[in-house]
Amino acid sequence: MVGLVAVPAANAAPHQQSGLVLFNTLGSRNAVLHSKVGPDLQFCSGHEGCHKAPNGVAVPAWVQGHTPAAHAITIGPGSYHALEREQNVLLTDPAAVLDSDQGTISVWFKANAAPVANQYGVYRIFGGAFGLPGEAMALYASVPRRLFFDIGINDSATQVVVNSIKDGQPGVAMGDHIGKWIHIVAVWNRNGIGTSGQTLQLWINGSEKGAATASGWTTDMGTVLDIAGGNDGDIAGKFDEGQLRVYNTNP
Repeated sequence: MVGLVAVPAANAAPHQQSGLVLFNTLGSRNAVLHSKVGPDLQFCSGHEGCHKAPNGVAVPAWVQGHTPAAHAITIGPGSYHALEREQNVLLTDPAAVLDSDQGTISVWFKANAAPVANQYGVYRIFGGAFGLPGEAMALYASVPRRLFFDIGINDSATQVVVNSIKDGQPGVAMGDHIGKWIHIVAVWNRNGIGTSGQTLQLWINGSEKGAATASGWTTDMGTVLDIAGGNDGDIAGKFDEGQLRVYNTNP
C-alpha cells in the first residue's frame, strides 16, 4: 500500500463502501443497538461475563463527535474502582464479521487524557488489554501513552503485534494527539498488504505509524469484542469514540 489509506469517505452511502461488514456510529443508545451495516451491538450490562470480578459494567454516555453533527460514545460517571475492568459495548460474534486473513478497521478516537496506570490505564477501542475472555483482536490505547494493535491476543504463541516505524517498540506513540480527534485505521492481511511486505499496519490521520511482518496469527477470531471499554476507578470521560467501520477487505 502506498500513500494515504483510501478508506471510503464518512458521507459515502453504506452500499457504496466495498467490503463494509460493520458500520455503527456509536452516536446514541439507539445507534449502538442498531448498526447501519452488519450485526447490531449490545451493551455490556446484558452479558454475564461483565458482572464477574474483576470485570465491571461501564455506564455509557455520549458527547459531540469529530464533527459538530456527529456524536460519540464515552464512559460516563459510575461506581468504578481501582483495577476494575469496565466493559461498555460488545460485539458478541466477531467471527461473523472478522476475516482472520484480511480486513480493515476505521474509527474516530479522542483521548481526553493520556492513560495513567491504575487510574485510567487502558482505553479499549476495539478489543484490548484486560478485556473479556475470548477476545482475539486488540486496538487500544494504554500506558505508556501509546496506541496498540495486535491479532491473537487470546493465543500468545501466535500473537502478532504492530511495532512503531519510528522507534521499533510495540505500539505507536500518541505524541501530541491527546485531546484531539484522530482517525485510526488498522489493516491486516496474512499474505501481505499490497506490495509493502507488511501484514499489519496502523495509520493515524492518513500516515502509517506502525507495522508488523509476521503472519502466523491464529484463525480464531474469538467469541466477544469489547468496544469503548476501559480500566480503573477514574475512567469516566477519559476518551471518546465514534464512527466505527470494519471491512473484510484492505484499502
